[in-house]
Amino acid sequence: MNDTIFQQLAAAWNWQQAHYVPIAAGLINRTWKVITPEQNWLLQGVNTQVFPAPEKIDANLQLLKNYLSQTEPDYLFAAPVAHRGGSSLLKLDDDVYRVFPWIEGSHTVPVADQSQLAMEAARCFGDFTFRLRGFPAKKLHTILPGFHDLQLRYQQLELALKDGQANRISETREMIAVLQDAQYLVKKYQSFIHHPDASIRVTHHDTKISNVLFDDKHKGLAVIDLDTVMPGYFISDVGDMFRTYVSPVSEEEKNLDLIYVRKEYNTAIAKGYLHAMGTELSTFEQDHLFFGGEMLIYMQALRFLTDYLQMDVYYGSSYPGQNRVRAENQTRLLLLFQESLR
Repeated sequence: MNDTIFQQLAAAWNWQQAHYVPIAAGLINRTWKVITPEQNWLLQGVNTQVFPAPEKIDANLQLLKNYLSQTEPDYLFAAPVAHRGGSSLLKLDDDVYRVFPWIEGSHTVPVADQSQLAMEAARCFGDFTFRLRGFPAKKLHTILPGFHDLQLRYQQLELALKDGQANRISETREMIAVLQDAQYLVKKYQSFIHHPDASIRVTHHDTKISNVLFDDKHKGLAVIDLDTVMPGYFISDVGDMFRTYVSPVSEEEKNLDLIYVRKEYNTAIAKGYLHAMGTELSTFEQDHLFFGGEMLIYMQALRFLTDYLQMDVYYGSSYPGQNRVRAENQTRLLLLFQESLR
């Protein structure tokens, strides 16, 4: 970012003697810490390729901020702050910027390397949805239509098997067969969302542990990165926690022998989430808690394989076959996760 842009941002948010420090964390938006004599701030440049309608995200956050300020005034909700023009978004040239208060005394952790952290993160994400239990979720914009629609993701794989790259289809036949055998999960997903005891709520949809702010005693302070907050089912949030917390290695791991399920993390996630949401979830929903993990892991395997067959048009790749590795990784994790539930 050039100095002229920084000067315009400083004028808009009335910063004096601002110092900008780039923050490398985060894969989508560009982020800086803004240090001023009065207060520190977090500045983001919104990736409009991923989020082409940032005004809808902003509208969602303003609705939630107004609701929580009335119903849960002590809850720490990391909402963007308005600039001098009255809006919390500022468009400069082809870029859109927003600013959040810097939460002093907080930090993030990149991976869930302690079951206690996993439990606390699960409690925080559950508490987020619980605090918004009275908010009419369908008033929110759906930021990413079909984002966690398992039936849609399976249909996309079927399309890729028809028009995808022939050699890639041939070399992944074994994995394709495994994922096709698990199609019953799509039917289970459809049964879940159409059940009268499955509720649509305000859900985060990106519950990796780095989206929780912790204090120095590992207590969760707030959930952040709220761009994907929209109407959804609780299995999306709890499922993404199972997917990203239970294995000691990430979806990028090539050595499948290093993937295993830490059962104590299964227990920690369930305990933390139910501590916050146990009284809100129906008996039917509670019975599908671990199905959320199956669904999200399966969905991610489908998405990585689909992208591989379609020549890496969505996720891209930094080396040949990366999306195949990711798909193999998640397929292996799915089988191990299911085994851990028996």
